[in-house]
Amino acid sequence: MWALEDEVRFMQLYEMRRQSRDGWSIGFAVALVVACLAACSDSPDEKPSNNGGSGVTQGIAANAAIGAQAGAGGQIGGAGVPSQAGAGANAPPAGAGGTPAAGAGGSSAGSGGSGGAGGDSAGTGGTAGEPAEEPCTKDVEPMPGDNACTSPLKPGDDRLCEFSFSGGMRRYFIYAPPSYNPCKPASLVLDCHGASESIEVHTGKEGFRADSPLGYGSSWRRAVQGDNAVVITPEGVGLFWSESSDAAFLNEVATQVEKIADIDPERRYLTGISMGGMITVETACADATRWRGISPVAMLTNTCASLSRPLPAIFFHAMSDSITSYPDSRELAADMAALNKCKNGPVADAMVFGGANSSKDQVCFAMPPMPGGPDAADPYAVPYAACPASAPVTTCELWDQCDEGVEVVYCTVDADSQIYGGHLLYNNDTGLSLPALAWPFLKKFQK
Repeated sequence: MWALEDEVRFMQLYEMRRQSRDGWSIGFAVALVVACLAACSDSPDEKPSNNGGSGVTQGIAANAAIGAQAGAGGQIGGAGVPSQAGAGANAPPAGAGGTPAAGAGGSSAGSGGSGGAGGDSAGTGGTAGEPAEEPCTKDVEPMPGDNACTSPLKPGDDRLCEFSFSGGMRRYFIYAPPSYNPCKPASLVLDCHGASESIEVHTGKEGFRADSPLGYGSSWRRAVQGDNAVVITPEGVGLFWSESSDAAFLNEVATQVEKIADIDPERRYLTGISMGGMITVETACADATRWRGISPVAMLTNTCASLSRPLPAIFFHAMSDSITSYPDSRELAADMAALNKCKNGPVADAMVFGGANSSKDQVCFAMPPMPGGPDAADPYAVPYAACPASAPVTTCELWDQCDEGVEVVYCTVDADSQIYGGHLLYNNDTGLSLPALAWPFLKKFQK
């Protein structure tokens, strides 16, 4: 509380500033005033601050301005970096925000400058000095008669849902990472398997062949760890997709999930491999207003005649692919750039992963991959790292300056040693995690 002695201290500082000589700077005097205000706020009548303000009071004069900034919460998340807080002996660690919860959560997108950790919408960092986010108290207990398709989605859920569609029973998995927040609108990633690949294989619960190891599946579940997101893995009839009917099925799956989870309508995404890439393009191009980004992988040939709204897209393919057409998917990427009215591109080598000029982005698995994906005790916790110079090179072309600020990217992945005729798999011989690259790209365009 502001008391008489506080006002006297303030006036003393003001007088010091008024009588200053050339050796005193305006910025130094202002920093002292800020330091005094921060110290005064620690009156016994006041509640402790959540922004680390007390760290300023012990600052040495030469670092007072820096200490004042850091003690007030840094630039982004929380208390600021202790080494920058001039007197920050009492300041909490970077990103702590003065409370254990503040600045925590979010995606693996890490540091927040001088403040705390950033991340996706699930995080609680952000404006300096914000209090810890209230825990979610939404009732997610199932009601009588609820099942996997109808009971509210909870963090950590991994459900198999079955329902009747067009005269037959259809299946899909619903996965919500521990970071899923039922109280906030979440992202939805609908991830489609390839031909003859079950949803158990695609999620990594089973190996693709009897002699192949279990692994990460498509790795999309790994990619969304730390985010407020839901991953849906639907299954085609007989493990195949139909262009004529399955777009309606995928839309119905999304509608069902939206009944049990709060999904942001601006954050619905489609992805798929091989034949799953074909149905991804078919579904999104038919309703680009509903689907807000796509990532086809080694897709079976398809076209996109029109878009009702600009649509971000990132493609992956291997030139060595003898099962699906690399030239056809490259042509589709160029067509989508034209539909999005991109004014620039293609820019060659806009991103490079592996080789001497590899990006520092952490999009490669930290452990050596094997064909089909390596075994892992916890596939959702396998660390990412920058792609090593020894890894085969992936190069990505970019079209940008498109309507609504979207972009189109086409990545050529080295897959010469793939055991399936050069047909690109998510866990490929390059070590690159395709979802680890695709997910941040899609999130860039969230409204």
